Amino acid sequence: MYKPGLVFLFCFLLITSVQAKHRSPDPKELVNSSIAAMGGLDRLRSIRSIHTKSAGHFYLLEQSERPEGPWMVIYKQGEEWRDVEHGLVRRSYKLNGVFTSDVTEVVADGASAADRGNGLGPGGNNIEETDELLAMAPEKILLNALDASDLQYAGTKVIQDTPNHVVSFTWKGSPVKIYLNQNTNLLTMTDVVKARPNEQFWGIWGDFSEKNYYSFWNLEKGGLRYPYQVDTFYNDQPFRTETILSVEFNAEAPKDAFTIPDKIKADFAAASKRSFLNTPLGRADRPPVEIAPDFTVIRGNWNATLVKQDDGIVVIEAPISSNYSVQVMAEVKRRYPNEKIKAVVSTSDSFPHFGGLREYVALGIPVYILDVNQPIVSRLIASNYKSLPDDLERNPARKKSKLNIVSKKTVIGSGPNQLVLYPIRTETGERMILIHAPQLKVLYGADLVQPLPTGGFFMPQYISELKQAADREGLDVERVFAMHSAPVEWKKVLEALNDSLK
Repeated sequence: MYKPGLVFLFCFLLITSVQAKHRSPDPKELVNSSIAAMGGLDRLRSIRSIHTKSAGHFYLLEQSERPEGPWMVIYKQGEEWRDVEHGLVRRSYKLNGVFTSDVTEVVADGASAADRGNGLGPGGNNIEETDELLAMAPEKILLNALDASDLQYAGTKVIQDTPNHVVSFTWKGSPVKIYLNQNTNLLTMTDVVKARPNEQFWGIWGDFSEKNYYSFWNLEKGGLRYPYQVDTFYNDQPFRTETILSVEFNAEAPKDAFTIPDKIKADFAAASKRSFLNTPLGRADRPPVEIAPDFTVIRGNWNATLVKQDDGIVVIEAPISSNYSVQVMAEVKRRYPNEKIKAVVSTSDSFPHFGGLREYVALGIPVYILDVNQPIVSRLIASNYKSLPDDLERNPARKKSKLNIVSKKTVIGSGPNQLVLYPIRTETGERMILIHAPQLKVLYGADLVQPLPTGGFFMPQYISELKQAADREGLDVERVFAMHSAPVEWKKVLEALNDSLK
């Protein structure tokens, strides 16, 4: 006999079963399972301090010959005291590589101090970086997720050939994702997207991703599991690796380990008001230099040059940030109120040369770059600046603007201030453009001319390559200047090169 009630019940149970099968996991349950895998909530919350000794390395992503690597490496060995309860850090480390240094840093009470061999003084603008490091650390990240009001399940993803559950939440306005190993429930990776306006290189990339991979988990006394290796990637490029050699939990830190004298706190507070991205134009102790009429080098830590031609102004270099470019444009307006900027030339893949290009792109000003630098410049233009919007972020259609690619001799303008661009195509100058003003017999050497305070020039290799390129192109040169150099006589540069070879 047909019984509609039984059919209805069967259909209901079938639908409920299907829905249950496809229901997303509860994100809090996943986080709690990961906490249990580490040893349980009580053990995790009981961590008041961590004392580690470690070894590792980091890459000079912004200083290496090629932006896609291989990169120059600095080796690091150090000791850290971390007050988990109060968010304080003291670390001492030795660096070895292309530069060496012994450093002690203290971050406490909203201030940073450092001793690099000449006594304790104000540290760098690393408060936000340290705050983020502590929040994303294994002992805190799961607790932060559990306390987040917007914790969500964000699907699954295979990481390191292993399936992971992904949960997401917001930390201090920044989106965070946590990847949890489906087999072990342990933490695989954290990913936070955040702007770093105080950092010299990373400030220009807007909201970028920092991923921390955790591995080599170890069962500690008392039943806590803790990872002994952290591999950090910035925008998916390998940045650093740190391996713990020894760890102590809840050990008593040395007396005054986190103490920063009031004078240093005050000095740090004054210095930290200056963001790298808000660096003022030029330097008071380095006044502008007139190479020729309407050919002006605005000197600073990173030079920008204004060249007036019959149909507008050419700007050589777009240093460091959109804000710096705004100041350069204001200087052009002040000097030449009736002239337009007709072009900007960025001569290198090093960030001080192209960090301010976004502002010119936003205004539709033609941008000249070397062919091999197109990928890194395009990446800058496409960057997400939502946290700290510049004019290009407010005018995103301009991100598709065409770049002027220099792959061979390229002439800009005519008359006495005519500029001719040449790819250098040498080893260290592979990604640089030299600029020749033929009627002035002036050469711009990008990064290849860097005078030393003690006399002579940094890296004879650089000078030799600039000479090689100038000779190859048959250039008549009397004076040379560069991103880090005021105009100097070419013959003096060549004499210094010869002296370095003796």
